[in-house]
Parts: sequence; C-alpha cells; structure tokens
Amino acid sequence: MAYSVLIVEDEMIIAMEIAAIIKRMGHAVAGSVMTGEDAISLSELRHPDIVLMDIFLKGIMDGITAAEIIYQTYKIPVIYVTANSDVNTLDRAMKTRPFGYLTKPVNASELQTAIEKAVMMSRTPP
Repeated sequence: MAYSVLIVEDEMIIAMEIAAIIKRMGHAVAGSVMTGEDAISLSELRHPDIVLMDIFLKGIMDGITAAEIIYQTYKIPVIYVTANSDVNTLDRAMKTRPFGYLTKPVNASELQTAIEKAVMMSRTPP
C-alpha cells in the first residue's frame, strides 16, 4: 500500500535522499519542510499518513515539540529520523510516544518497516 509521507528535515541533501527512498518504495512525498512550524502547517493542510521528523531543526521549535503537536492535534503518526541518539535526547523523544525512531543515515528497509508498522499501529483501535 502506498502512503503519503511528510519529511521534516533541515538539511536539504538529507531531505532529498529520504524523498528518493520514499518514492522508490512507491510512497508519495506530501512535502518536505525545514522547520517545526512548517511541519505543523503542512500537516494541517495535507494531512499525510505519516511524518518523518528530524529532532533538531532550524527555527524556534524543535522536532520533538512539533511531533507532539502534530500527533495530539491531527493524530498523524511520527517517526523520528535523527543523527542524535544521546540518552537525554532519546528520553525526551520517547516521552512523546513516537511510532518509530531511526538513526541517520537512513536504511531503506528499516524505513519501510518503520512506516508500515507506524501506519498499522495508528489505524488499530486501542
């Protein structure tokens, strides 16, 4: 099944690499933004099936705060994709109950598995 994926990444080359992987998997890229604020706006506008969220972003809002708002407001599952896996960051991110946590560089098969699992979990009644 094909899903609509929003990419939130402040490094354009990495965003383009992730977008290429998403397209090769047969999914659609709902958009690619660099800030948490833009991620929230585009989530409202396009309501993607899933958001791939970097934790450290340009702008005032980080990815953890944006992910929390996106999930609480629009019930869109979020997978963190980050190069930062230190204990403090991981603890803070896990408190938002993400649907996945992947480290960069992104592995295509791990990303595919994470997307399938996240969408399935988000659509399963509690």
